[in-house]
Amino acid sequence: MSFLATESTLGESYNDVLTSNDVAVYGGLCALASMSRTELQTKVLENGNFRTFLELEPHIRRAISFFCASKYSQCLDILESYRADYLLDLYLQPHVKEIYKRVRTKSIVQYFQPFSRVNLDSMEKMFGQTSGAQNKANGTSTLWFREELISLIESGKLDARIDLETGVLVATESNPRAEMQQEAEKMVDNFIAEARLKLIRLNAINAGLEVKAPPKKKGWDAEGAPGWMDDGGMVHHGGSGGGRSLRSGR
Repeated sequence: MSFLATESTLGESYNDVLTSNDVAVYGGLCALASMSRTELQTKVLENGNFRTFLELEPHIRRAISFFCASKYSQCLDILESYRADYLLDLYLQPHVKEIYKRVRTKSIVQYFQPFSRVNLDSMEKMFGQTSGAQNKANGTSTLWFREELISLIESGKLDARIDLETGVLVATESNPRAEMQQEAEKMVDNFIAEARLKLIRLNAINAGLEVKAPPKKKGWDAEGAPGWMDDGGMVHHGGSGGGRSLRSGR
């Protein structure tokens, strides 16, 4: 089922299973967790059918609009304010943690994409914990956020490194010239290895060291049909295994 393709005429036809508000919430959250900003704009906000459902849950529409506008902290704040409600939903509750995690990860990665260096303090203000002043005072929020960044870097989702001395998140710079040179060296190594194997085979043939298969013996089966005979006295007919085999009557 695709929530985004649900007809706006759904109305109250299936209220005992799914309401129009559920379509807006489920579809909006799944889209936030899986789609890019471009896809969210074209497939969700500009989707005539689904826009009808979004009007029933305006906070979902605002969250998606904030995400598309790169206002990630506002988007996450809206979702966080409705977390308790979603945890009471029988069908949504098992997936809330994973959905929120994916939206948050996407927000951090896309926030960092345009930059080569970002101050960790500024990122923490946008994405850090908001569970109270005590956590910020004792440094728990800072430690938690940096551990989250380290996890994203180790999993390959965030292409960066942390400079703890200067408190900066630095993008990993790629070197196209070095990558091209490495690829060329790999191709040369493969060519040399293949050429060496061919030379070894050629020298073996010239030295008469090639092992040849024994010639096939001709024979006839009990019905007088010709074929070739193996060392066990079996007469084979046809191609490579497709014909019949009979023991020669001798």
